[in-house]
Amino acid sequence: GIDDRLGRHAELLVDPGALSNVAPFDDYLDKPLAQARLNALLLAVFGGSALLLATAGLFGVMITMVRHRTRELGVRMALGASPAEVWQLVLRRGMVLAAAGTLVGLVGALATNRLLVSMLYEVGPIDATTLSLVAAVLLALGGLASLLPARSSSSIDPVVALRAE
Repeated sequence: GIDDRLGRHAELLVDPGALSNVAPFDDYLDKPLAQARLNALLLAVFGGSALLLATAGLFGVMITMVRHRTRELGVRMALGASPAEVWQLVLRRGMVLAAAGTLVGLVGALATNRLLVSMLYEVGPIDATTLSLVAAVLLALGGLASLLPARSSSSIDPVVALRAE
């Protein structure tokens, strides 16, 4: 066999450190992608936090608006506005604020998309599907944040509201 022909020099053909770097193939793939995955995780965490803060902020603005306009809403109801009309008024106001914020955010995203090009995989910086989905989520959360204040505004008693200072 081959060992007989090589004789005592067969061990010189084997690299003693060849098996020292043995690892699963996934480990070799994970090292180059570790930074990209960390960046994606950080962007997701900060993006989710910003989404939560924006929703909470819109809720706070809407509940404060209802509290400050209780007298006006009471007058509207005393003059014949139905609770559904008051509810729609407040919900519409919240959706206008959410739409304005979404529009400003989309313009900002389009203006700064060049900064994120290196972090995008299989998605272009101006991907209409992604931007539409994000806008829909923002508008849905804006509507959700306006629902409770709108509901509370529709249950205002006009007599109590008119007596309140």
